[in-house]
Amino acid sequence: MTSVYNHMRFFLSLVLPLMLYSPDLSAGHVVINGSAPGFENQPVKLVTVTDLISNLEITLDNDTISANSGFSLSADVSEICFAWISIFNVKAYIYLEPGKTYNISLLCKDELTDSINSRLYSVFPIETVPIFEAADSTDLNVLLGDFNYLYNVFILDNVDQLITGRKKQLVDSLKLAMFARFSVFHNPYLNNYINYRFAGLEMMQQIGGKETIAMTYLATNPILYNNTEYIAFISEYFKHYFALGSLIKRNEELHQAINVERSYASLIRLMRADSVIIENAELRELVMLKGLYEIFNNPAFDKEAIREIMEFVKAKSQIPTDKIIAGSLISKLYRFEKGTIVKDFALQDWADSTYSLSQYKGKFVYLLFWTSWCTPCLREMAMLESFREKYSDWFVFIGIMTDGNKQMMKKTATTYKFQFPFLHVESQPDLPERFGVISFPTGVFIDPDGKLITQSARLPSTNLEALIREVYFILKENEKSKTPHTFNKLWDDMD
Repeated sequence: MTSVYNHMRFFLSLVLPLMLYSPDLSAGHVVINGSAPGFENQPVKLVTVTDLISNLEITLDNDTISANSGFSLSADVSEICFAWISIFNVKAYIYLEPGKTYNISLLCKDELTDSINSRLYSVFPIETVPIFEAADSTDLNVLLGDFNYLYNVFILDNVDQLITGRKKQLVDSLKLAMFARFSVFHNPYLNNYINYRFAGLEMMQQIGGKETIAMTYLATNPILYNNTEYIAFISEYFKHYFALGSLIKRNEELHQAINVERSYASLIRLMRADSVIIENAELRELVMLKGLYEIFNNPAFDKEAIREIMEFVKAKSQIPTDKIIAGSLISKLYRFEKGTIVKDFALQDWADSTYSLSQYKGKFVYLLFWTSWCTPCLREMAMLESFREKYSDWFVFIGIMTDGNKQMMKKTATTYKFQFPFLHVESQPDLPERFGVISFPTGVFIDPDGKLITQSARLPSTNLEALIREVYFILKENEKSKTPHTFNKLWDDMD
């Protein structure tokens, strides 16, 4: 049964890689008018990614859901763009077509889950799809929804045979039926989506052999940077390419090209030995970027050497999309690196007084991101208040509310008598995203020079004070002796 469930997880997975978003002056304007009952007064945003390989998220637009559950979002897109409407950890997926207006509604908050508050603590999103109102039958979202429903029903009805029996006949019959049904819409994106869904199924079922599949679907075909199923297929086919792929027998040469020569040209030359990508230079460079990203944290490879090769692609590649991918990979890999300068921000408290990060330069700053429904958050903030009383000469503690409104924030601050800065993200709703906040509460620690120590700091309840005391002791001792502050040995304990 375990193997059955593993296969089903592959077939029915909701997790899709995301498509390249590249703003263009000639892009078509997209408008989304929506309703989200149960989420009144909550922030909502439209999100996509810079590219499919890095999946570096970018926010296209923000709004606050009104008292009557309505919101409006818009963006300019130059091609079909897979995106999602985000309300905390709720993700409603949507394909945006240039120039279209969508009227949608989300399931009521209580319908999405019986205990949405507890789910929102989790790093795992609550995934859903919007209900499209008055959408015509040729809308891409409708067509993809129909295809995915029929495909999943077929898989469920035939899972035993797919695992143990007549694989090729079943897959061929399904493929013919799907193309007969959907090719009449003459939608290239849809046709490629279906084609590469079956490429992935054939690979999983080992129909025809892996190399035959690659020669059929990849070797001479164009790169479909914006098609989710195409990227899903190549990501699976070339998974762990440098660690487990066809170059594993040339391991010494691989290490020489990356760690010693730190050379794009040497690495590409080595990859030409792979018969699957030998003739397709564009695919070869894309696979190289993906492979370098996968081995970045492998201790056998030099991180800075990997970065140098990526920087070369970013600056010198003849393929514009690969330049974007390389830059996004670098940003994603290094955006939370210790020592990164934290960009200044300014937020308001419930009385509309403004506080900026830069005004606390010279002190350690601890940010605690929280939400109104998060009971553990209140306990953490109560402990922060006690820390403020003890260590305020060297440390600043700031609570940042990410939902609700300022009146709710005022009620919380006055009820619990918090004296530390108590701010709201209203003026900068993308701030949690900038710090990679995916669950609540989350702590972020910043040093006196405005450099990041960690964006996943210990919480007050997980022995944060012991570390603060160590830092505080060093600060006091150094103040007496007038010696420089040295904390490097402590920072590894911050996570």
